[in-house]
Amino acid sequence: AALCVSACGGAPSPTLSRLRAQATRICRVADRATDQIQAPTTPSGGLAFLRSGLAVLAPELTRLRALRAPADTSDVFRAAISAFAGEVTAVRQTVSALDAGQDPALAMRQLERRLSPLENQQDGAWQALGVSACATH
Repeated sequence: AALCVSACGGAPSPTLSRLRAQATRICRVADRATDQIQAPTTPSGGLAFLRSGLAVLAPELTRLRALRAPADTSDVFRAAISAFAGEVTAVRQTVSALDAGQDPALAMRQLERRLSPLENQQDGAWQALGVSACATH
């Protein structure tokens, strides 16, 4: 029976298994770090919050981009990475806007609107890959 599971396609390929394990490890480390970041209690605290988040998210994105997905899941993996990159870009742009004097409450509302569809796209891709640790973290 064990032979059939591996030979009949019942078990994930070692490459997909490796991708799942590596991505899970990367996302869990980042999750622990972001859990330590205190949410702002005022709109003006958003800038420090976003900068702290970027200090975790940007290296996480770099590490995830370095992973390789098997050919049959590479499109889904690229979609996850693309959505995550979009999130990081949106946060960076919001930091720049706040640095330039944009109203913090407005900037945060705009960021939330930009992030929502990207988070949904990213979550769906990670779930499809079987990497739930990377979904909405």
